[in-house]
Parts: sequence; structure tokens; C-alpha cells
Amino acid sequence: MEKAWLQAWEDLPQEQIQRWIEAIPHHIQEIIWLEGGNEYKEGVEGYKRSWAGLRVKGQLSKRTCLD
Repeated sequence: MEKAWLQAWEDLPQEQIQRWIEAIPHHIQEIIWLEGGNEYKEGVEGYKRSWAGLRVKGQLSKRTCLD
């Protein structure tokens, strides 16, 4: 599993990692605005996660929201 995780990390596009990093200030501001409450909905606005039919037992899941 560790080998598969390390390979998945290597395969991750640098642009995606950069988008995550650039989103951090927005997330921090939202949490400050909510005064640390747990009402903050993390993630991309308007994006609904759905892994139905994508999970395979014994394999790492692939995220379809990376684009």
C-alpha cells in the first residue's frame, strides 16, 4: 500500500498541488469568519462528491475531482 501511495503522489500533477496551496488562504478566511465554528463546508463550491461505482475493494480510490 505504501508503494502505491508513493506512486500516486509522484503521479499527482504539480498544478493540482499548487491549486490546493493557493486555496488555503480562502479556507482560513472562511474559518475566521465563522469564528472557528464547524459550519464551514470544505471543498469546491458547487461540487458534489460521488464515488458511486468508482471504488474497487483492495485498490486505492482515484479522485475524479482533481481537475
